[in-house]
Amino acid sequence: MIDLEKDSSVDLQTQDIKDVSELIAEALQLGDDIENDEAKLKAKKDKHRELLTQRIPDAIESASGGQMQKIVLSDGSSVEIAEDIQANITKEKEGEAFGWLRSNNHGDLIKNQIKVDFGRGEDNMAGAIREKIDELGLSASEKQSVHPATLKAFIREQINAGVNVPEDTFSVYRGRIAKIKRKK
Repeated sequence: MIDLEKDSSVDLQTQDIKDVSELIAEALQLGDDIENDEAKLKAKKDKHRELLTQRIPDAIESASGGQMQKIVLSDGSSVEIAEDIQANITKEKEGEAFGWLRSNNHGDLIKNQIKVDFGRGEDNMAGAIREKIDELGLSASEKQSVHPATLKAFIREQINAGVNVPEDTFSVYRGRIAKIKRKK
């Protein structure tokens, strides 16, 4: 490491050293500012989510005795309480979840990705089909997944259609969310 202020092999003027030091200090300060701003943003997002999923739905339910699902404010904005459904396939439940999807004719939701590592000069081999991989003695990794947005929409659709979805298998979360629309 070069000590800019002491290393005699570096021919910098005193002002140059000060300029570099100031730039480094500014970069460090900006890095700290960014870290603090990101922490503040996360806190704001958490509070926003709490307002939308807990406090506003609870307040509307309490104020209306559970009779109202939509409110129009004096400025023309509206708030509607809707069911919020989230779903997730954990690593532990992948086999069970994929099995359920396949056995209920929804296997097309599952994406398959096969990855093969080829060495240099093996570009022509890269076009070989999956059955050839074992014959060639190459190692391949296979990954199956369902895109999170696809899963969420599918689970919501199935539940709304009255299908008995194994909610534990898909880590289904049911809650309420306030959907706020500003006046146009």
